[in-house]
Amino acid sequence: MSKAQTSRLSDKQKRAIELMTAEGYSKMGCAIAIGISESTLYRWFKKNTEFSKAFYMAEKTAARPKNIREKHKEISEKALKRLCALMECGDPKTELAAAKEILIRLCGGTNEKKCENTEEAPSEDGLMEAVLSALRKD
Repeated sequence: MSKAQTSRLSDKQKRAIELMTAEGYSKMGCAIAIGISESTLYRWFKKNTEFSKAFYMAEKTAARPKNIREKHKEISEKALKRLCALMECGDPKTELAAAKEILIRLCGGTNEKKCENTEEAPSEDGLMEAVLSALRKD
């Protein structure tokens, strides 16, 4: 969607278009997700030409996930971006927890499992030291 196409749309209308085109939501699922009735969504399609046009333009260019593996990868990337954002939220405990979660996942999913490049599982202190070291560099 171009900026000109969405300038007159509400935030909920913009989100509805995103959910239905890029994320593959049904109309009912989209309505529930943004907190409106399904009839409101249909009314937007019927009576709001700006919304209809923006939807159909977005639908033409939407890159929808082709299969479950691709959808899983997409969700994982969103989760990682969120964890990375939490590493800079200003709350030391949250930042540390986010960094620890990222490091644990990089080491194979749990802090009990061995990292690929080490002979033993990372200790709590080792994880904390790595996180603190990374945060000090920035």
